[in-house]
Amino acid sequence: MKRHGTSESNEQRYQRLIDTYNGVISSVCHSVFRYNEHYREELHSFLIVYLWDIRDKIPTGLTPKRLQAWMTIVMYRTAINWLHYENRRQQPLLYIDPEKLAESPVDEEEELRLRYLDMLIDQLPPRDQEMVLLYLQGYTFDEIAFALGRSKNAIRAQMFRIKQKLIQLKNTTKYPEL
Repeated sequence: MKRHGTSESNEQRYQRLIDTYNGVISSVCHSVFRYNEHYREELHSFLIVYLWDIRDKIPTGLTPKRLQAWMTIVMYRTAINWLHYENRRQQPLLYIDPEKLAESPVDEEEELRLRYLDMLIDQLPPRDQEMVLLYLQGYTFDEIAFALGRSKNAIRAQMFRIKQKLIQLKNTTKYPEL
């Protein structure tokens, strides 16, 4: 590719693409993982590598605005595919911050109830545990659905089933004593 009368190497073109579209990539990463810096950085790294893979497939002849719109769509679709891939790997998609869980002080009785709830949650399958912990952290069904690559209604139905499981477990699991 010729630019300003000089020959541009793959590395130079790649660096120009990063310089030009880093804002788009950062914006996509922030909107996907607004509350999770760890996954936001991981997704950003993935998208930067992906940009190298598609550097020769970027359409030419588009106006800068259309090219930016095209790049935004590609980055969002790639981010969603990455989320689906991470979801299939059966790993939590949102980082659970232990400090956030331990922010408020609790009395002895509350501590006992929390241990009991934790004991019940530990008996659930890993994916159900993940959903419950996200829900207990205050994430909305929309946010959980987006992170897990599922619909809001599917999350709502699954949470209903999880609550039913927890009720059954509560009826069969002895409450711990002080």
